[in-house]
Amino acid sequence: MFTGLWIGELLALGWRDVDLEQKVLRVTQTVYDGHFDEPKTQRSKRSVPLSAKSIEVLSTRKPAGVDPESLVFATRTGTLFERHNVVNKQACTGPKASLRPLNECNGDISTSGPPN
Repeated sequence: MFTGLWIGELLALGWRDVDLEQKVLRVTQTVYDGHFDEPKTQRSKRSVPLSAKSIEVLSTRKPAGVDPESLVFATRTGTLFERHNVVNKQACTGPKASLRPLNECNGDISTSGPPN
């Protein structure tokens, strides 16, 4: 997505916040240590334009008939990723479109090598 979202904003992103037709996502909440909350400031609540690559990545992730309340980036069981697991263990890498391509250019998720 190359959006510049903070890791907590990215992990809190629900499908209700993503509008692929309008090419925008809305930051409405954040998560830290497993707790959802509103962003720290009013300015942090914002709309973020999506690039063509972002739309491609999100389109491949979005299952048909997805519950709008479900998380965009969740574990296989649908639960929240642990922030530290994503950063430290690179849980976001793999063969499917996932967290890593969404913000590797912005450095929001630490990675130990060049993009795949």
